[in-house]
Amino acid sequence: MSAASKFYPFDRTNVFYNLQDWESMLGRIVESNPEAADSISQVLFEIVSTLQERGRFLETIDTVKLGLEWIFPYTSAYSLSFSLFLFEADGALGESEGLETLLTAALDRAYAKESTRAGESKKSLGAGKSRSRGEKAKPDRVKKSRNVKQRGVRD
Repeated sequence: MSAASKFYPFDRTNVFYNLQDWESMLGRIVESNPEAADSISQVLFEIVSTLQERGRFLETIDTVKLGLEWIFPYTSAYSLSFSLFLFEADGALGESEGLETLLTAALDRAYAKESTRAGESKKSLGAGKSRSRGEKAKPDRVKKSRNVKQRGVRD
């Protein structure tokens, strides 16, 4: 089976990330870095190819999950969590806003949103609609993580 036959045809309207979403998430990375664009395209193609093979669906999901674990130390969430840890170690967080209290409250809100979205996901999105992954649009989320890097949290 050729690479083209594995790729085409596909329905460009039956997606959960539209072209604008891809642009907002990866545009700055790939437009000036052909090596990154090559690597990302190889990963995406391998995911597509493997998902099309019988019996490899769970292997593909586990591979992507492993990749998410691997990439975590390079994310703004990781940097922020370490900064919070340091503030707690220094005693800068008060008892009422201790690390466990802050994170537990944030996780509770996330779990509540997740259960609300689970009910909404049963509704049809319609062709060509981009699935919402939270209250903020993807471009805002991307800008937020860039701002974290610019403030020097990773230092």
